[in-house]
Amino acid sequence: LDQSVREILSELPEQWSAVTVAHCLSHTSGLPDVSEPDTVNIIPIAGERNKVLELIAQRPVASAPGAVSSYNGAGILILSMIIERITNQSYESFVEQRLLKPLAIEGMAFGDSWAVIPNRASLYTALKPNAERTRIAIVNGQPTFDKDRIYAFGSKGTPDWMNSAAGINASLAAMISW
Repeated sequence: LDQSVREILSELPEQWSAVTVAHCLSHTSGLPDVSEPDTVNIIPIAGERNKVLELIAQRPVASAPGAVSSYNGAGILILSMIIERITNQSYESFVEQRLLKPLAIEGMAFGDSWAVIPNRASLYTALKPNAERTRIAIVNGQPTFDKDRIYAFGSKGTPDWMNSAAGINASLAAMISW
């Protein structure tokens, strides 16, 4: 856990050499985030994983590794890349083979929150979606509430490379098993 992420993933920027696996696990990496600066919606800064890594490598680090605890999708992305590198399989296959199958958990699947998954536990909200229903509507920097409607909550088009942060869905029975 104390190994530098760059020792495992040599393609990461040199300036990230002080970031360890433990920093990524504890959200103390100090790396720039992979999402747009929107406190409500999780919108990646680019659609492709390599492009996201390229873009955040150009941004200054938010803090020294280990100094501040702050939820960060960059650390989760790096952890999924480490799993892929070490196991020679996708993050999704690793989770299915090492966790879900041995525990006999059914009713969990990867996909964004609009994916159709039988018996999935869904979220509902009074927050208004935007016209395209791709994210929560923001007015004057704040989400808006609808006083007489409830909406199915979800984000569309979450890239597969974000599955480690926000891509597994489950039925209530699967969540209980977990």
